[in-house]
Amino acid sequence: MVSDINLSKKEDRTIPTIITLCYYMAFYYFIARIDGISSSILAGYLGGCAALLIAAFITPKWKISLHSQGISSLAGLFIGITQVSFVNHQGMIIALLVCMGLVGTSRLILNKHTPAQVYAGAVLGFTVPYLFTIFDLAIY
Repeated sequence: MVSDINLSKKEDRTIPTIITLCYYMAFYYFIARIDGISSSILAGYLGGCAALLIAAFITPKWKISLHSQGISSLAGLFIGITQVSFVNHQGMIIALLVCMGLVGTSRLILNKHTPAQVYAGAVLGFTVPYLFTIFDLAIY
C-alpha cells in the first residue's frame, strides 16, 4: 500500500494518518468518560485530533510535517491549559518549545521537509489545540 517504509511520497501518508486519527479519536472517547477530567484537557486533546484531521486533508496535496504538527499540538494543549488554569509551568513550557525546535530542525537536517512544511506543521499543530483549549471546545 505504500512505496517505502519512510512514507517519502505525500500520497502514501494519507492512510496511516487516517488510521492514527482513528486511534486518537478512540482514545478521546475513553478519556471523555473519566469522572472529573478537566474539560480543558479534553478540549485540547480534541484540538489535537482536529489538527491531525486538517493535516490529513493537506497531506495528499502537500507534505506538511506531521512530526512538527504532533509536538506542537502537545505544546499548544499544555500552554492553553496553563493559561486557563492559571498554573505557572514555565520550565515545562520552555522544554516543549525547545522540543518543537529540535523536532523541526531534525526534519530539516534529515532533508525530509522544507522549512515551509515544518513551519506549517508547527503552526497548525500549535494553533488548533491552543484555541480549542482556551475556548473550551470539548465534546462529551
